[in-house]
Amino acid sequence: MTQNSIELLLVEDNPGDARLIQEHLRDADIGRFHCVWAQLLSEALDNLSMHRFDVVLSDLTLPDSQGLATFDRIHLAAPGTPVLVLTGLNDQELALQAVRNGAQEYLVKGEVEAPLLKRVIRYAIERNRIQAELRDLNTNLECRVAERTQELTTAYEALAKANQELHELDKMKSAFIDVTSHELRTPVQILKGMMQILQMKTPDGNAELLHCLQSSSQAVRRLERIVAKALKIGEDGQSYTRMTLQAVAILDVIEAAAREVQPFVELRNQRLMLSAPTVPLTVSIDRDKIQDVLVNLLTNAIKFTPDGGCLRVTAELKGSNLLEVHVIDNGTGINDKDLPHLFEPFFSSLDVYHHSTGEYEFQKRGIGLGLALVRKFVEMHGGKVGMMQNSGGGSDFFFTIPVAPPAASNQTLSAESSSAFIGMEI
Repeated sequence: MTQNSIELLLVEDNPGDARLIQEHLRDADIGRFHCVWAQLLSEALDNLSMHRFDVVLSDLTLPDSQGLATFDRIHLAAPGTPVLVLTGLNDQELALQAVRNGAQEYLVKGEVEAPLLKRVIRYAIERNRIQAELRDLNTNLECRVAERTQELTTAYEALAKANQELHELDKMKSAFIDVTSHELRTPVQILKGMMQILQMKTPDGNAELLHCLQSSSQAVRRLERIVAKALKIGEDGQSYTRMTLQAVAILDVIEAAAREVQPFVELRNQRLMLSAPTVPLTVSIDRDKIQDVLVNLLTNAIKFTPDGGCLRVTAELKGSNLLEVHVIDNGTGINDKDLPHLFEPFFSSLDVYHHSTGEYEFQKRGIGLGLALVRKFVEMHGGKVGMMQNSGGGSDFFFTIPVAPPAASNQTLSAESSSAFIGMEI
């Protein structure tokens, strides 16, 4: 269809009917028609092969073709062109079948008037345009769906492959940990034993040799702790299934951790204060892991608090289902630039100008596994860990974990022992 003309192919073997249709087209007032008339199907097919028409108006009964075959061949020759069927009064069922096969509409000869012809042609052309757009949209959508499906399939296959590789790596990691546990711990234990024997057999008068042996023993113990921490990262950080949960009094765990670090608190001439709820509080935890959490936090507090400083551990119930534990010191605090990385494995703000052999000397840096263990163990309990700078100086490391429902059989502290614990300085 040009801007001012509708290209129409009229297929009609009866000259009188054809002339009447052409007159109606002139009277329809829907624009200028360029009408091509064909009396035979073969002529119509030749025209369709050479020209593009906006609409075809065709009788189904022609000298060289009868019935639905006429429509089917026209539709096959020009599948994108709307076809209007002309039929007699006695052929309406045939015309309806043509509509079912894809014709836009049918018109009964003798009942066609200019207004009706105008409306039917307009609707046929517009409906065909919309259907063509819908077909294009559906085709594009199908292509996009196919592309997206292929992308998802590729991504799924890549993910499955990555998961398989991770599974294999996890198996290798477990095997490595098993081997490493033996290969590292065994020689360390041998070294410890040999150092003890050498110290026992060294004469008391040989102060220089004794000093060397003591320094070597300290180095071996430090190596033992580093190996233990590294192996814990691999062994205990894998899943919740590695935990052994039991209902325990949190005060017992805090006291045990405090006793473990007490020799180093005394070595640095520091004070350690403990405070907790006024009533016994039982939580469902893996006792060893939470004790490790407290020991690691206390160890850091000892190392980054000057001699004579003060450390404090507090435990309180938040709401009815959350235990919050703080390890507070009045030490050096943490550099702001280090805060985002504190709990990352192997992060340590090492000072290359600061060297010491003492494990708990002021500002002694480790290899960055302690706080990583803290976060892993707390998160395994469904809790969270964090750190705040104290306004008066020092750090406040804290963690929260869910509280277990109290069980009378698991209460290990009496109200009397709990009260004695509050405010205790050790």
